[in-house]
Parts: sequence; C-alpha cells; structure tokens
Amino acid sequence: MAFDDLAVAESLDGRWLPLQSQLPNVFIRYQFPEGVKRRVTNYRLMSQNTEPGTRAPKSFKLQGSNDGTAWTDLDVVTGETGWGADEWRSYAVDSPGDYQYYKLLISEAAGTDTYLGIREMELLAPLDLNTSNPLTLAENQPIGSVVGTIQPNPVDSSGNLSYSFAATAQDYLLGWWKFDDGNGSIALDSSGKNEHASLKNGPSWNNRGVMGGAISM
Repeated sequence: MAFDDLAVAESLDGRWLPLQSQLPNVFIRYQFPEGVKRRVTNYRLMSQNTEPGTRAPKSFKLQGSNDGTAWTDLDVVTGETGWGADEWRSYAVDSPGDYQYYKLLISEAAGTDTYLGIREMELLAPLDLNTSNPLTLAENQPIGSVVGTIQPNPVDSSGNLSYSFAATAQDYLLGWWKFDDGNGSIALDSSGKNEHASLKNGPSWNNRGVMGGAISM
C-alpha cells in the first residue's frame, strides 16, 4: 500500500499528510479485491521526510473487518517516538485473523504539528501456495542443477513464482559415479568431492543404465 506509488527518500511527493486536528480519528482503510480474505501477520510503516519527529504516528492500532463496519483490534502500539526521516518500522500483529478489510487507526502523533505524515504502509501476509500439485523432483538430478516452480493461489495471482536451488550431495557421500560421461577413461565424481575414477582394461560406454548411462566391463 503506497501513496502515489512513490517511495523516494526526501521527496515532497508520495506522502499522506492528514491534519493532526482530526486526531484521534485519522485512519487508512484497505479492502482486498474480489472479497478475498487475508491473514496479515506483520506490517510496516515509513515516516516521511519533513519534521518526522513531530509528524510521525505515536499511538495507533491495526484493525480487521469482514464487512467494513464492525472492527476488531489486531495490534495496538503506543509510545512510538524518535522517528527519523523516511524511516521504516516493522510490527508483528498480536492477534492475526482472516479479514477482507484492514484499517490503521492513528490516535496520537509523535509531536505537535499541523500535519501527521506517513510515506508508505505495507501489510504482510504469508505466501498462500496451491498445494494441490506438490513439488516433485526427478531422480538423478545433476549436481548444481536448478529446478522448481511454485503456483500461487490463483485468486491472488495468475502467474507462477519461480525459485531455484542447486541439487547437492549429502555430506556423508564419499563418491558418486553415475557413468553418464559417454566416453573416455575417466568416470567423473558427482558428489562434489572430485574423486574421479580411472577406468581400466577398456570398459565400453552405453546408454542402457537404469538411470542414464552405464559401462560394460
């Protein structure tokens, strides 16, 4: 959640500047689209650059609702002072729940000024993955190969999240010779320990292994 989608430090744009005279009933309300309910577990606030020590919020609460009328207190914060310019502060939600509407209700400013000021606000929720298609890895992955795709909940995103990790050998594995090299007199070690094997007496390479290649002796 941003104000003008602009989070440039020291900028005079991209700020929310309500009047302190409206306290203690200054609030930001957000509704997740299409009736989606989300469990916000953490949130962040960023001060703005002008007089942050007096314009930043001191006391506030995060509330949740499923009808936009009845609100439940999820997290209550008091005594937040000493804000610097364009400073991020993070908060864990004490009583998270599944809600369509969220409201940050500010009751007190950090000092006395005409304005209250915030540059950015973020609501953070755990990644909701579609687990109907669990991740499976093919056997015989080469060391260092990169694999993996996660499909998020289609309600929230229509695209895939790509991730990667390198396939590695177990620490206790002393050597792993897959015989997939195809030629030569050396069988490469895939354990990562470089214990390459020398082939003696002319074994022949073939592709009839249970997984990949093999040698005939």
